[in-house]
Order: sequence, then structure tokens, then C-alpha cells
Amino acid sequence: MASALSFLKKERSDLTVRRFLEHAEQRFRLSYLLGTLPDAGAEQEREEEEEDETDREEALAGEDRAHLIEKLRAYLDQVQTVAASASKRLEESLGLSLESASQADRDTFEELLEESLRDADDFHELVDDVMVDIESRFAQLTDDELRRGPGDWPELWFHRCPAAVRAGFIRRVNRFCSNQAAQFGTLLTPLVEGIRVRGPFAPIWNGQMRLLAAPNSALRSIVSSGQQSKLVFAFTHFDLVQGPNLPNRTAREQHVLASLDQSIGALGKEISRGVENALRRTASERSFFLSNIQDQIPNLDTHQSVDAAEAAQTGSEPSGA
Repeated sequence: MASALSFLKKERSDLTVRRFLEHAEQRFRLSYLLGTLPDAGAEQEREEEEEDETDREEALAGEDRAHLIEKLRAYLDQVQTVAASASKRLEESLGLSLESASQADRDTFEELLEESLRDADDFHELVDDVMVDIESRFAQLTDDELRRGPGDWPELWFHRCPAAVRAGFIRRVNRFCSNQAAQFGTLLTPLVEGIRVRGPFAPIWNGQMRLLAAPNSALRSIVSSGQQSKLVFAFTHFDLVQGPNLPNRTAREQHVLASLDQSIGALGKEISRGVENALRRTASERSFFLSNIQDQIPNLDTHQSVDAAEAAQTGSEPSGA
């Protein structure tokens, strides 16, 4: 639904892809099951120190990855077709298009479009295709006990092995809990409600909050006072955003923006859809990612830095240059 609206609003393609693969409130990530599209414009910064030998062994082969990419692109093409068809039907009914509508009418148009999509047969056909594709991932579970519930949907997986074959056990369990980007398209992690392990293991917890309460409160205050036109999103310490599921800069940016999307969605429910749409446009146009800003630039003092920044804004030459 979100990706269809994103396509019709002509958002950047990477945003449309993210809205298809990730729930706005980050409740579910299809990328783990369906894979991701290659990022041709970004350097593939592999985080080798975060990737152990087991993860490398489980990485998808080139041919398998190409198949997943082809299928994902086909889904995105279907999303565009379904969205365009629903929009056209609504335009004919209302005598109004999304592009020509006023901001207030656009919000109403989007709400009606969501209702139209929910009633469209081709939309449900797309959902069914994705669900069948997701269920096919359980075919990877061989030589283990898999119990199915009502509707033949997998409900419980059970595996037993000697303590001596620890590596093999971890390799099997990784299918249910890993977030390694190299394994996207094969993981069942988003479908798992819980894992119970009995054996010589101990947990290690490591996590960081991304968008905390203070920025959320500031965002709410800015919106409530009508100052969102002056709003700029600057994410500092971007160099610390790392993880096995974030293989390059684009993935890290999308990871941070997904957190912002969640906050914007919550504000939309609290205040109005118009506010939500306005903030999403602002986030798309005015988001900046800053790394290592505590480091001093060699041979450049503060006054020179400010002068250079002002010159960049005005297009003039820095004084003293």
C-alpha cells in the first residue's frame, strides 16, 4: 500500500522500494525474505569484521541472487501497475487527479485510493503472489521436524543435534534469527515469534536506540507551532551506524530514515495525515547524514569553515581565497 502511494507521488525509487520491503513502523521486513535490489550507485562497503565464516558460507550464490532480484523487480512492476490502475479509476470517478489536486484534496485522494486498492482484485492477487513466495522459503528446512498449523502454515520447527556440532547447529538456527545482508532472500527471521535453545550457550546483548524521545518531542513541538517549513533533519554520528544488515552507505541511510518514518507515521496518527505527508516530503528533501564532525579539518580554522559554508550557499568565492 505504502509503495503504491510512493510510486504515484513520484518519490525517489529507493524510497518506493523501501516502502515495499519495510513496514512504516518497522514491524516487518520483507527484505529478509525476498531480498533487496543492488545499489549500483554506492560503493559496496563490506563489513568484514562483523561477518563470520558461517555467514559467508550461507551467503547466496550469484545465480540465486540474480533470480531474487528479477522476482523483486517483477513485484515492484506489479505495484506500479496496480497503483496506476486504481488511481485512474479514482480520477475518472472524482474528476480529479493526484497531481492537480490541492494539498487538502491530495490527502483525501490518498485515503480514497487506499480504500480502492483494498477492494481491487489485482491488489489481492499481488498479495497472494508474495505470500506464496514467502511460504516457499520453508522448503529450505530439510531433515528437521516441521509442524504445521491450520491452513498448513508452518507453526513449529524442531532440531536436535550433539553439542559437538555447534557450528552446524548455529548455521541452521541462523535461518531463523540472522540479519546478515548477504543472506537476504533466504532468512525467515521476520516470521519467527520466538526461539528456545537448550545447550551450552549464553546470550550477549548489544543494541543502540536510534531516534530517541527527545528528538521525537522536538519534532512534535515544531509541528505543533507550525514551524515545519524551517525544519532540517541532521543525523549526527552517522559513522557509528553499522551492522551486518547494512552493507553500504545507502543501506545505512535507509535504516536511519526508516526510524524517522516511524516517528512521522506516529505524528500523522496523532495530528493529521496532512502533517504526515508534509513531514515525509521534508525528510525526502532535507535529510543530512554527518560523520566524524568532532574531528578538526586540517589547516582550516573555524572562521574559514564558516566562510566556506556561506560561500557554498551563495555560490561566491570564499573571502581570502
